[in-house]
Amino acid sequence: MLGSKVMAIVARILPVAVVLATSAVAQQHERTPPPDINAVRKTERVVTRWEDLSVVRSDNQLFLQSSSGGRTHLYTDKKERGFVAATFLDKTHIYLETSSHGVFVSDLGGAVLYKLPRFKYADVVPNRLGTRFAVFERGRSAWHEFGQESYDRLRLLAYSTADGKRLFERKWSQAVNENVEKENIELSDDGQTLFLHGQSGTQTFSVPGPH
Repeated sequence: MLGSKVMAIVARILPVAVVLATSAVAQQHERTPPPDINAVRKTERVVTRWEDLSVVRSDNQLFLQSSSGGRTHLYTDKKERGFVAATFLDKTHIYLETSSHGVFVSDLGGAVLYKLPRFKYADVVPNRLGTRFAVFERGRSAWHEFGQESYDRLRLLAYSTADGKRLFERKWSQAVNENVEKENIELSDDGQTLFLHGQSGTQTFSVPGPH
C-alpha cells in the first residue's frame, strides 16, 4: 500500500523535475554565447605590408595575405614560443628573423633565397623601389651587455635585395651624448643614399654599386 503511494508521488513529481531541468539547460545556453569562429584572428597582427600584400603573425607562425583575404602559409618556427618577424623588401622578397633558422630572405612561398647574419636590436628598412635595404644594428659586447648601458657595436649596413650582396658598412661606438634609441634610418628612393636620423641631426652616407 505504502509502495503504491510512493510510486504515485514519484510519477507526479518526475515530469515536473524534467521540465525544470530542461528549462535550466535552455536558460544556460541562452546565457552562454556561441563560440567565436574568428577568435583566433584576435591574436594575430599584421607585421609588414607591400602594396596589396601583408604578412600576418600568429604566435610562431607567419602567413601571407592578399587584400582580397586569400591567405597562404609563409613560415612556422620549430619553437612553439619562438620569435618570428618579417619585413617586406619588395614585392617578392621578405626579410625574416626567426628563432630556429636565424635571419634570411625568402620568396612569397617561404623558400630561403639567401641567409644573413643574426643582427642585435636591428631596424630593417627597404628603399621605395625595393632594390636595396638597410640595417641599423644596436650591438653590445659582453662587457657592455652586462656592465654598461651604452652600445659599443653600432653598425649601418646596406644590401642588394636581389642577391643579398653587402654594399655598405659603417661601424662605431655610441658617443657620450648620442641617444641610440632615438635614432632611425631611411634610404633614398633609388637606394644610393642612407640617412641616419638622430636628436643632433641627420647624417648621410653614399651607398655604392649599381641600383
